[in-house]
Amino acid sequence: CNSFTLAQALTIAIESGARVINLSLGGPADPLLTQLLDYAHRRGIVVVGAVPPDGRTDGFPVGVPGVIAVDTTEHAAAGGAALRAPGREVLTLTPGGHYDFVSGSSLAAAHVSGAAALLLSADPHLDSAAVYSLLSRGSAAGKAINICAALALLRPGDSCGVATRH
Repeated sequence: CNSFTLAQALTIAIESGARVINLSLGGPADPLLTQLLDYAHRRGIVVVGAVPPDGRTDGFPVGVPGVIAVDTTEHAAAGGAALRAPGREVLTLTPGGHYDFVSGSSLAAAHVSGAAALLLSADPHLDSAAVYSLLSRGSAAGKAINICAALALLRPGDSCGVATRH
């Protein structure tokens, strides 16, 4: 992946009407990619980015205003601005069609991207700031996001618990 191929992929995602873009990658600040993410935000797309292992939030994509930065609950180097999600020993598909347990903020970012998509399914009019607010207000400081609490903030009275049979 380089800036050109990533720009192509972002353009396709934006023009295809993606509601959430997960950027489980990191690199230096990039003017072209920043412009594309600004364009995505203006179109109402929620962009989620992984905090790099060094915890720096001045690169791409987490250094772009409006990108929801995500770190693991185990690492949490990015301070209070990043959301937290599980990112240690997560079972995932690896190259060659195999499964393995891997760790890192990329997996945590995927978790938050799924939570963002769930919130958007409950209210399609949410923007990135609203999704971030719901997820951050619904979780305890320094703890993993709590999608049930975020949904309860969005729709008071709805239960996120397991349904019981009568």
